[in-house]
Amino acid sequence: MPGRIRQEGLSYLLRTLIIIPSRRIVRDFVASGAFRSLEESDTWYVSPAFPGSDVAEEALFPAGSHYIGPVPVDHGRKRAYIEIRTLLQTSYRFRSRTARMKLQELPRAARWRAKLEAAPGVRQAKIARRLRAAGPNPVMDEVIRRVNPQIVIAVTRGPTGEVLVMDATRVARELGIPVLTLTYNWDNLSSKSAFAFKPDFLGAIGHQSAEHATSIHRIPKDRVRVLGSPYIDDHFRTPPARTNSPYPFPYVLFAGCYRPFDEKRSLELLERTIEHRGLDLKVVYLPHPARVERIHPDFVDDEQLRHVVVESTVRDDYRASWKWVDHGWRARNKTARTIPLPLDHYPALLENAEFVICPLSTMMLEAAIYRRQVLVIAYHDGLHRTSPYYTMKYLHFEGVDRVNNFHVCRREKDLPHAFSELADSDLPPRRPPKEQMDYWIYHDEKPFAERLGAFAEDIVREWSKSAGAVEGVLLGSGAESSAEPGHTASR
Repeated sequence: MPGRIRQEGLSYLLRTLIIIPSRRIVRDFVASGAFRSLEESDTWYVSPAFPGSDVAEEALFPAGSHYIGPVPVDHGRKRAYIEIRTLLQTSYRFRSRTARMKLQELPRAARWRAKLEAAPGVRQAKIARRLRAAGPNPVMDEVIRRVNPQIVIAVTRGPTGEVLVMDATRVARELGIPVLTLTYNWDNLSSKSAFAFKPDFLGAIGHQSAEHATSIHRIPKDRVRVLGSPYIDDHFRTPPARTNSPYPFPYVLFAGCYRPFDEKRSLELLERTIEHRGLDLKVVYLPHPARVERIHPDFVDDEQLRHVVVESTVRDDYRASWKWVDHGWRARNKTARTIPLPLDHYPALLENAEFVICPLSTMMLEAAIYRRQVLVIAYHDGLHRTSPYYTMKYLHFEGVDRVNNFHVCRREKDLPHAFSELADSDLPPRRPPKEQMDYWIYHDEKPFAERLGAFAEDIVREWSKSAGAVEGVLLGSGAESSAEPGHTASR
């Protein structure tokens, strides 16, 4: 059973410290059961404070585990990691097409300065200075020493705000404790991540990201295992045709994207197409919860549209994120961010859609899992340099047009025809072949938690052999962990 180590006929509990760097990771990893196979173990969680929440951090973690924290985030160390990440990503432009393209997005002077600072020798000297100035996190050092885990598991989405992941990796390395880092999404390793301290082991989402771990980040191939994604893994296990439609009418789901794109313009084009053809369906618009700021406001006012509605669960929050100013709509926080759709809403929303329209995001893959055809918007909106026509060239989108369920639309003028063809199509619901899905998001007969538990066991077993000893708590001995951090809230 995952969570136990067996050696010389004795069973040991696996003492694990899990680093949860953001509230989003709580939802998509902890709440989705990613660590369920480790809950029988001596499991400890650490996180930063989650501002703006009326729920105590401790209540977000499983009963029976130990929650440590919140551990404060040092902003000086955060700035150091941000600079190191920028230097490393600039140096990765020779390994990743995405890193090269993102560098080209900078103004010329900034681009040349970034190249000079990331040059060999200069880069290493700057990184060493930043790390010396920042120093290790003393609170994290205390936590890890007192918990004395056999393995540290950290989850990263790639952005530099995840300071605790680097802090924990740094301390664990000094103490000789293996670190397993789990990536959050399919594009993390090609476009977002750069490790100031590389993990000892890495759990990849799919075969593509495993390739990126080796080719871009130079993590040895035998230290990388393809595990999949916990919050998407359940989608593969949902029996077909078991959900009820959330709407009393036929609909097409339009899932918004993170990168800048005028979604209002595309939705208005679809509105006219439905009206002109007299189609008996509506478009349900699900805005991305964390959008990059647009050049022009693209508020979708479904009160003025007949055939387009904003997804009902997030509609009130979406409308509240906009305000009417000087005869026009403006985002209250520039990006019009909204609360994420609850995970348990996705099965019904996706499975009952006639098909899905998506301008390049993970929703493409989730829709395909639910056997939906996907109209992939990959054209330029005429406003944003990095709209889907541009981002389609990013490394992690390579091969998307070869997936059976994906229909790539590369010109705006082709959208009405492509939409009409799918609306008239009688293709039966079907999922792309497993080998196509596994390239981006792996799955098998075991749930994610079991795959993770088995990998953690293998790491600790091999690591312990190389160290000449096995650490642990003897099952059934009544012994308790000696870890008693002073600010621990265990339940």
